[in-house]
Amino acid sequence: MRKYAEMKYGKIHSIFPAENYKGESFTQEQVRNMFSPDTMMVEITNISPLPKVGWVYENGVFKEGNI
Repeated sequence: MRKYAEMKYGKIHSIFPAENYKGESFTQEQVRNMFSPDTMMVEITNISPLPKVGWVYENGVFKEGNI
């Protein structure tokens, strides 16, 4: 299952598990179409350790941060 992080002010605001009711993963295009074009979504599926809400995102890298 793919996971996406919704970014606000350089931090993860929420994490979105991208799958439908059948357990099938949404494509990146489907995820983009679900949200406003102003919403920044970053795929975090294969990042280890998996980032959490409140982590900072700088220069394409997630860093543990405070909420």
